[in-house]
Amino acid sequence: MERQTAVNPQTLAASIQLLGQLRAEQRNWSAAEALYREAAAIYGGGNAPVLLALANVLKQAGGSKQEIHHLEQQAREISQADKRPGESRGPRGT
Repeated sequence: MERQTAVNPQTLAASIQLLGQLRAEQRNWSAAEALYREAAAIYGGGNAPVLLALANVLKQAGGSKQEIHHLEQQAREISQADKRPGESRGPRGT
């Protein structure tokens, strides 16, 4: 699914992330997964909260343990990098 709009990509990703959160709260795991994957793609995979949310949805939906572990590890690395002072990185989203 590709969304085309003149909206800032970060705003679009945040909106899709919120919709993913709503679907997860409704226990609509497949819709939440698709939305979180879309948000992660827009963020470029550099948003720890989206990756953790996707991992949690996959846990609920019986997803691949290997993928869940990979997403959690990736989110930890992003969070740790964000805490290191003086490092130059691209935007990480929210």
